Amino acid sequence: MNKQIITALGLLAMILLFYSCEDLLDVEESFTFQQDFVVDTQEQEFSHQELFDLAAEEDLIDEYGEKIKEVNIQEVRFWLTAHEGSEEQALTGGTLMVSDPGGESPVELASLGEHNLNALLNNPTVLDLNNAGVEHLRELAAEPPHRFVLHADGTVNEAPLDFTIRIKFWAEMLANPLN
Repeated sequence: MNKQIITALGLLAMILLFYSCEDLLDVEESFTFQQDFVVDTQEQEFSHQELFDLAAEEDLIDEYGEKIKEVNIQEVRFWLTAHEGSEEQALTGGTLMVSDPGGESPVELASLGEHNLNALLNNPTVLDLNNAGVEHLRELAAEPPHRFVLHADGTVNEAPLDFTIRIKFWAEMLANPLN
């Protein structure tokens, strides 16, 4: 009887050790990705959406694919890489949203706020993130096919609009090669 109890306890200890060692093999890597939105319109409003294929853009995501446990968004910044307009031209409001690859049911990731466009030129600005949007992006980034649509829209105090917005994401991936 004691031999059976010792054998059962040994087997239980081996199972627990195996599962705890599996987490020891987790790989944690930081990476960045970015999307540009070219705004060129005679209107005072803009609305753009771009399908983003994270696996095609980031080798790390392509390499681990289905073995990814989670993707965490650490920070998001935006700025202008080009601006043709007056010194007074300003963003009066806008949003950055994320949706599934079909573009359905976008969720707000961040408000772009109010900014002078010249002040944003080559000046990365940290965005205050919306938790629901971050969670939605985390899920879409971690699950195959690792694709999502980024939406940027806004209004500007004067037209025409001729600038490029860059959105850059700092993220961390957790994967396990055994999964």
